[in-house]
Amino acid sequence: MWIQYDKNGKIELAQVYNNNQITELGNLEYEKLESGDYKICGAKINNNKTGLWMKYNNKFLIYITVFMNDKIEGPLITPGEKDIIQSGHDCFSNGLHEGLSIGYNYDGTFSTVGKFKSGKRDSIWDFYTKKGILNQKIDFSGIQPKLILDNGLDSLPPPPVPKPSDKY
Repeated sequence: MWIQYDKNGKIELAQVYNNNQITELGNLEYEKLESGDYKICGAKINNNKTGLWMKYNNKFLIYITVFMNDKIEGPLITPGEKDIIQSGHDCFSNGLHEGLSIGYNYDGTFSTVGKFKSGKRDSIWDFYTKKGILNQKIDFSGIQPKLILDNGLDSLPPPPVPKPSDKY
């Protein structure tokens, strides 16, 4: 990979080489933090997010994921302030949730565990309290979700399924 800087030291171009030939041109995108530091977020090729992308706030990394042609493809990992995954680990295929999804509470205990199929909840999902105690099991494999277990520990319903456009 070749990275080109402008006269102010700003990264303006990324080129990917294969056998000494340019195979892709990309523009790196970055965020300026309150501290004045810059963090590279990822590259756009033909104006589409492509490859590894990272999103920051001023304190820590919000998520790491992989994009292919502007759609999330593969895992989405959200580490927290204490270097533990706090909000979740999700997989995507062609921009849709696919496969195992794990949500975490701030103390590192599970908040949700389940699977997605074609962007929709599928099979049995486990929902935990803020202390990581199993509260509900809901089967999403039918037309309507079916409550299998309710320990009555939380009065809150399961959280809605996030859309990739909601937070990415």
